[in-house]
Amino acid sequence: MKGAFSVNGAVSVKGAILVKGAILVKGAVLVKGAVLVKGAILVNGAISVNGAVSVNGAVLVKGAFSVKGAVSVKGAVLVNGAVLVNGAFSVNGAVLVNGAVLVNGAVSVNGAVLVNGAVLVNGAVSVKGAVSVNGAVLVKGAILVKGASQTSYPRNWKRSIFHKWLNSITENDAKKILNS
Repeated sequence: MKGAFSVNGAVSVKGAILVKGAILVKGAVLVKGAVLVKGAILVNGAISVNGAVSVNGAVLVKGAFSVKGAVSVKGAVLVNGAVLVNGAFSVNGAVLVNGAVLVNGAVSVNGAVLVNGAVLVNGAVSVKGAVSVNGAVLVKGAILVKGASQTSYPRNWKRSIFHKWLNSITENDAKKILNS
């Protein structure tokens, strides 16, 4: 598909998805194959992919993000739910997650990491930015952080700009983000 993909409901695909534009879905996404997007992804529901995910833009998910394969994102990752990746997780941008993070592979982030939940990584972790985690951290591999780190959120997390934004994003907000 050469253009934006917008759906006002759930999406279920038994094969690969290739989109040369943005994806906007107001519902859950289930893909039994690889996902390659040359643009941003906004999902107002959960994402479950049984294959690799490669995104050349930001990923915004108002639900869980589950991938049975490697994940490569050239943009920020914002998830209001758990992140489950059964493969390497590579992000060239900030990672903001309001839920637990479980990665069965190496994690590489070229940006800040903010997680409001436990983090379990079965592989090495490399972060070139600040790290803040409000929960337990278990890493079965080397850890390299080039930035400040802390393991608990400030007491005013629920009033933070990110928390309010993630819980109140609208379709118009998403279109502005995707077109910027």
